Amino acid sequence: MIFYAIMNLLMRWNVDLKFVEVNKENLLLASLIQYKIFYLASCFDDYEYCALHDTGNRKYFLVYLKEKPIGVTGMSPDDKEKDMCWVTWFGLLPNQRGNGYGRIILEQTLEMIKAKGYKTARLYTSRKWNVNAQFLYKKVMDLEEVYEQEGDDYSHYVVFSKSLSGKPAVPIGNRNLHIQQSEKEDNLSIKHLKAYIKKHISKLDNEKDGALFKNLRTRIMPNDFPLYEIKSQKLMFSLFKQRKYDVYVLREGNQIWAYAILYNCQNGFSMLDYFAVKKDLRDIGLGSLFLEQIIKNYKNIVIELDPFDLDDDKSANTRRFKFYEKFSFRLTDIKAVLHKKYTYSIAALTENNKQANLKDKITELCQVAFKPNQFEIK
Repeated sequence: MIFYAIMNLLMRWNVDLKFVEVNKENLLLASLIQYKIFYLASCFDDYEYCALHDTGNRKYFLVYLKEKPIGVTGMSPDDKEKDMCWVTWFGLLPNQRGNGYGRIILEQTLEMIKAKGYKTARLYTSRKWNVNAQFLYKKVMDLEEVYEQEGDDYSHYVVFSKSLSGKPAVPIGNRNLHIQQSEKEDNLSIKHLKAYIKKHISKLDNEKDGALFKNLRTRIMPNDFPLYEIKSQKLMFSLFKQRKYDVYVLREGNQIWAYAILYNCQNGFSMLDYFAVKKDLRDIGLGSLFLEQIIKNYKNIVIELDPFDLDDDKSANTRRFKFYEKFSFRLTDIKAVLHKKYTYSIAALTENNKQANLKDKITELCQVAFKPNQFEIK
């Protein structure tokens, strides 16, 4: 026990955590990470308001481990008790849990609240949706209360309190926290987040955005795909110039966070040729939100899939198929053989998944980017 206590202290002294206040520049990133952590609720509206206005001691933070964002936290003064402040939207990305970072972030948040002169800090959470975090709250906070103010549907919520004055923590006394109303606002905030993301998605113009597409092809794509999977610059530039490529990017300023490249023909079908999210922004739900917006522009899309085993959840190829499956892509019995050595399965998202001439449509798509002797559709 002493060994683990010493190790915990050493970790707390040496971990390089940085708290960056949510602002206009990191609003989208902070919102994506918060949404990934909580997945049922978005804090986008709160984040956006605080990023654009002076809100006093009400602040939200994006937490970095060195240069990588790993979580969020916040502080919000209570509107009825002037000496009390809430810990709000505190959480870690799933792949960062179990390392002790959560306790460090929570304790540093409490220290920030104390430094502002507040005597009590509180937070509330759900015993149904946030089971694991409660072990941490029981260790760090002083007092736990069951919430009963809004009936049985909300009895899974609990309130944790922490005294910052050296005196015993004072119960909140089952005060109405209006959680039901907050949940409605959180759901509305999800819609606003998706609308905000949509504003950051643009389709490149084949006449005006040639330099941006060139930068995407030569500098960004090699970081996301093996070189043998990337078509030649000459071919890709030609497809883009001839409007046979549709290229979408999600960007903030000059930074491209995600991109989707589709080639299409006049038969009403398109093929998603390349789709990627910047490496250090993966696993926060950005890919899903981006693709959700892209596919709204098309009635029929097909994708090529590397061989995969549905029973092997650890395989990257299997995870890739299941990612597209969430968007109603369905596996077909069609195979595409490229350059006589690469065999791909075909999944399709179509208005009619029983299209009798699907094989012919896919053949026409491949003719856009390949010579007849470079592919075979089985």
